[in-house]
Amino acid sequence: MLTINRVSIGSAFKVFAILGALSWAIIGVIYLLFFFALASGVGTLQVYTTTGGTQNLNANDFIGGTSAVVILIYACGVPMYAMIGGITGAIGAFLFNLTVRIVGGLEIEVSGAISAEGDASPQKLMGKSVYIPEDDDPFSDATFRQ
Repeated sequence: MLTINRVSIGSAFKVFAILGALSWAIIGVIYLLFFFALASGVGTLQVYTTTGGTQNLNANDFIGGTSAVVILIYACGVPMYAMIGGITGAIGAFLFNLTVRIVGGLEIEVSGAISAEGDASPQKLMGKSVYIPEDDDPFSDATFRQ
């Protein structure tokens, strides 16, 4: 078993920023398709006037402007969700690092890892530690110990 004792905050920011952007890019397309499917089904809107009468409006007149707004929201959502994902990942890594100091690291089992000699056989790793020295840089890579 290997133990993860530290996660790089910068690395977590990058990974979760990309995950956030990709998530919104996929979910946003579904949102766009749903909006356009609903908008295409709208024909005529009946609006009540202040004089008590009604007036029929063609909904297609509104869909053009609304479509531009929806596409703008989608386009702005990708970088916004990238930032939200990155900040969330960095906060999560920071909290993980604090928690590890109190309760110990996260134990993981790895098979087929590459040893320092380049041999990928798990038998060569038995009883050996894979260790990346810690330094004071909070953005360094994760530290693994056995």
